[in-house]
Amino acid sequence: MLASLFTFSGTLNRTDDIAAEYQKMQQRLNNEKRLAGIPVREFDEVSIDSDLNSVQTEMVHQKFMELLRKSGGALPSPAIQSKSSSRAVSTVKSRQLSSKVSTVRSRPSSLPRSKATSAGSRSYRVDPEIENEKVKAELNLLYVEKRKAESELLSIKTEIEEKELSANDLDKSMKMENLELSSKLSTTQRELFKTKKDYREVIEDLQFALEEMTRKYEDLRERRSTVSVTRSDAVVNMATANKIKFLEKQVRELEVAVENESAEKRILKHKANQLEHRHHQQFSENIETHPDVERLVISKRAEWIKEHEITIDSLQNQLSGARNHNAELRSRCQTENDDLKNQLEAEKQKNSQLSSSHEKSLLRIEQEHEESKIKERDSVEKKLKKFNEVIVKMEKESKSKDESIRQLCAKCDKLSKEPNALAKLRKYILKICPTMNVKEIDNVDSALRILETAVKGSVGDEEVFKSELARKDEELRKIQKNMAQWKKNTSRKLAQKFEVELRRLSENASTMAESESGFASNIN
Repeated sequence: MLASLFTFSGTLNRTDDIAAEYQKMQQRLNNEKRLAGIPVREFDEVSIDSDLNSVQTEMVHQKFMELLRKSGGALPSPAIQSKSSSRAVSTVKSRQLSSKVSTVRSRPSSLPRSKATSAGSRSYRVDPEIENEKVKAELNLLYVEKRKAESELLSIKTEIEEKELSANDLDKSMKMENLELSSKLSTTQRELFKTKKDYREVIEDLQFALEEMTRKYEDLRERRSTVSVTRSDAVVNMATANKIKFLEKQVRELEVAVENESAEKRILKHKANQLEHRHHQQFSENIETHPDVERLVISKRAEWIKEHEITIDSLQNQLSGARNHNAELRSRCQTENDDLKNQLEAEKQKNSQLSSSHEKSLLRIEQEHEESKIKERDSVEKKLKKFNEVIVKMEKESKSKDESIRQLCAKCDKLSKEPNALAKLRKYILKICPTMNVKEIDNVDSALRILETAVKGSVGDEEVFKSELARKDEELRKIQKNMAQWKKNTSRKLAQKFEVELRRLSENASTMAESESGFASNIN
């Protein structure tokens, strides 16, 4: 109702123009009275504020009565209207305002018309006192109407205040119900969190057991990589692998169940928010529009309580189902734990048998390793002998080349003294360097220098080859010296490795027993 009254504020503000026109007409009437010699009294001048209040109250009363007649005795709805409805209301308001303005204008303008008619017809004459009485009567009627409209506005205000009080009471009751429903929702959320936590603990236990099984399986597979695996061992490995796959599948199912529960929790939270939003929206729409607000609120509250009770029952059923599923999983895990214990005992016995076979295999591997090292040493010694022979040959060749160089030097000295020495030097240079252009050599001195450089180059190549052979000889001698030390180190490392593996086997057996006991206690 208040919203509908506020919508008229724009139209009621237009009455200022009407009051100004009414004042102008009143001044004209007073001026005509003064020209006619009629005294103007104080009660003839009506104030603008009283006229404005009377017009506003009458318009409000008429509009309120029309809205009540249209809605069938019920309060009008403050809902947002469309553009067409707002235009229709504005046209109705403008018509009512124009009609009211016409009535206001017609009342004070009756006197000038009577004056005009009296001036037109000389025989007819109007008494001014009668006109004054008529104006007084009209003013009294307007004052009475103003009082009636004010009393009606007061009654409407009291009704609105009563409705607002009832609406506040209903709002408080609905808030209390919302608090109760939120407490129930929080309890259900806590229960869901507990079940989710239980599922997580079960998943963690299963993952730990799965990791232990995979680690044990990998250890067994590493141990059996050095020894030929029998058919019974292959069967056990297949069984453990199947168990591991089954546990992984269970872990995935539990993770999916936890995700589904979290999704259901989010859906329930979203539904609760939607219910609260819908409740607030319906309450705000129906608090001022419907005449039977209390009955409607009570029915809506009963519907919401039923919906929340249904959701709570469904959540309780889901919790009971989850608990039953958890119990089934615990029993299944217990049976699987027993099976795994039996398998672990069988694996312990097999490990004790494998330890002895592992020792034999280590001894055999060590012997093979020693034999391979002996073979390598023999091959290295043979290579050293060959390199020594090559070195001896190279020394002999170098000595022979030195002698040939001396002989060439002597021949060069002799040739330098002979008349055809240049041609002979060219022949020697071609023998040593067949690619050289001998025709460019003009004298004996240049031929001797070229021959000397060619001989030195060949000697340098021989020296480089000798240095490489010496370096390789030193490397081979170092290898031969380190063979004994390397053999000792490898034997010591193999012994340490064997001791570490034996210690690891004993530790694995102890940790397996501890993990079995811890897993059984967690399941219980």
